[in-house]
Parts: sequence; structure tokens; C-alpha cells
Amino acid sequence: MGRVGPIHDSDWRDGLLFVGNQLVLDFLNTCPVQNGEPMELLSDFSALLRWFQAAELLSAREVENLQRRWGKSGRAQRTVEAVRELRERLRKEILAWEHGGAVHHSTVAELNRLMMDHPMLTRLKASGSASSTELWFETRQPEDLFAPLAHGTTTLFANVDRNRVRKCDQCVLQFHDTSKKGSIPSLFQNPEKPPRMRTLSGPSLAGRKEIVRPRVIENRILHSADYQAAC
Repeated sequence: MGRVGPIHDSDWRDGLLFVGNQLVLDFLNTCPVQNGEPMELLSDFSALLRWFQAAELLSAREVENLQRRWGKSGRAQRTVEAVRELRERLRKEILAWEHGGAVHHSTVAELNRLMMDHPMLTRLKASGSASSTELWFETRQPEDLFAPLAHGTTTLFANVDRNRVRKCDQCVLQFHDTSKKGSIPSLFQNPEKPPRMRTLSGPSLAGRKEIVRPRVIENRILHSADYQAAC
């Protein structure tokens, strides 16, 4: 269901915030700024897999298999770097598109190449007498993670009204406004109490970063964020 108001508890998954209403917008939101400094949430392959699982693109089993096979490899780290570079190219493209610009031919070519090399696939699901289809993608190698990112970006450009895609007035989070009137200016209220980022410790969590959620008050609405600029 699309967003129709400020951020709620259900928008948080595993310490990560999902408010974009479009996959690629949540992808752009993985580099907030904390106290004037960019905070990279996709710091390594483990963090990337964690975001994909929180975004419900990978199962726990798929994450485990990818981590076991590729986690320490140079190929996995190169994929992380390529994903972050793609994110920043898409950020510039989407911001320009929001303001009426045409999608550059180079971006179209890149997205088409990624979708050709790493396609999203369709399969049939049956449950009793009902049937449905679902999108899925191969998860055999790190580069396969480009599949939903390219597909999600293409879906945004092709199917979403750019006038409903905007940056929060009080932060830099991107979101697709699906409210009835399309008039939500901000995702947050009372910007005096921003959430913090913390680095986790422990044998299996060392170096992992997550957003520390503000307390939920008044109608269970989260009241602020300190996302001030993109990377």
C-alpha cells in the first residue's frame, strides 16, 4: 500500500527505513547524512545483502548462500562499489527527471544493458484454485543483484507520474507521494529530534551501521530525521 502520511513503525525494517514507495527511491535513500557527514549504509557486501533482505528482495537462505560463497571475495566488493556508483548516477538522473528533464540516452542504454545481463524473470504460483505470477531473479553471483535495481528504475521512469516523486521538505529522502491529493510535503514532523546512526559491535555485527529509531509518540508517528544531504 502506498504512503498516505508521515513515517510509522511499519516503515522500519531491521534498522533501515523504507519510505520511498518505489524500490529505486528506497535505494537512493541508503546514503543519508548524519551531522553533516555522509553515512554509507551499503558499506560492504554483508550490508548490501542486509538491505536486499530488508527490502524483501532476498530470502534469509539466499543471503546465507551468497554470503558463504562470495562474502570475502574481491568480486563481491567490486559489485558493492559498482552498486554505489550506480546509485549516485541514478540520484542525479532522477532528481533531474523529477524537475521535468528527459532521461538521458546513456542512462537508458545502461539500464537496458543491465536488464539484458541480469533480467527479472516471471514465474507462476498456484495456491489451491488460485494462480498468480511473481517476479524473481537469479541469485548465483554478486552481479545478479543489479536485476531488481535496474527493473525498479525502469518501472519508475515508465509508470510513475514524476509530479508525485519528490524530496522531503525537511530531509533528503526521496518518496513517491501516493496520497489522494498528492500534497504531502514532508515525511517527518518536529525536526528537533533526529535519529542517530550507530555502529554495532560483537563477533557477527562488528562495523554494521543502523539507524537508531526515535521513540514513537502521539499516534505512533515517528517525528524526525536528520537526513540533510545525499552522498
